[in-house]
Amino acid sequence: MAIMRLAQEGLIEIIPRRGLIVAPLTIRDIQSLFEARLVNEPAAARLAASRASEEERASLTAGIAEGQALGRNGAREALMAIDQNFHAAVAQATHNSILEQLLRGLHDRARRLYYISWNFDSGLEVDTMAEHRDVVDAIIRRRPDDAEAAMRNHIESSARVFGGLQDTVGDLLRTIR
Repeated sequence: MAIMRLAQEGLIEIIPRRGLIVAPLTIRDIQSLFEARLVNEPAAARLAASRASEEERASLTAGIAEGQALGRNGAREALMAIDQNFHAAVAQATHNSILEQLLRGLHDRARRLYYISWNFDSGLEVDTMAEHRDVVDAIIRRRPDDAEAAMRNHIESSARVFGGLQDTVGDLLRTIR
């Protein structure tokens, strides 16, 4: 059952009489993922700015402090977990269970991308934590327009990192050939 679900989600491929392989991640997959995030996450930040409880706002603030402390120490695996927690907390603060589930699915699919980018770009964690802080500041101040704009900026910034990685990998492949 679990294997079939992974296959349905496009994470593995079942090859008859041969076995399973991790599904390749194509440039189109990455573009599609960022398009879906750009449509949904800024809207989620907007809703969170209007709906977040005091407890949720305090939790977001604590997550930012934790991320900033870890960013200086370079604990990337912990920072990836904080990134996942940040996006989950924003989704939860929308008080929209369908949107929260949709965003969880997007981030589950994006997890492979995080490992690629966070291990390739040494300055990414500092930029990401600053962008998260901008989103949280807008949510705390209950400024939906600012929260939406800050989240859009964060997603676009992440997309630019992958565009740069694509160029770097292309350059590397041309050098090898």
